[in-house]
Amino acid sequence: MTRHLPTDEQYEAALTEATQRHHRVLLAAVAAKCQMTINQIDCALGDYLQEAGAWDEIVSKTLAGENAMAKVLEKLIWQQAESLARAELARGEQQRALNIADDRANNASWNRLMAMEAAYG
Repeated sequence: MTRHLPTDEQYEAALTEATQRHHRVLLAAVAAKCQMTINQIDCALGDYLQEAGAWDEIVSKTLAGENAMAKVLEKLIWQQAESLARAELARGEQQRALNIADDRANNASWNRLMAMEAAYG
């Protein structure tokens, strides 16, 4: 794991890659009828439908011939994938910070050891 902070572009690229990976996994889990994943999407759908005008929009678009519910579900699955990706990247950032702290402690110990060796021969 790298021990430096990513640039904004690197972070966005990593976020996109991780989101796409999680999206594929979530779609596969839904297709495999994984109950935990379906429950997560169901909760997200319930939250979405509580928003003002959400249900009206779905009905009107469906009556206009669009598959509005499929689009909403796809959007919710993508949002869940992005949330998982952000959590994954945050864990990576925490590990990177720990690695940097370990490196600093190791360097300080090494410097003290070298100073003692120089002082005592």
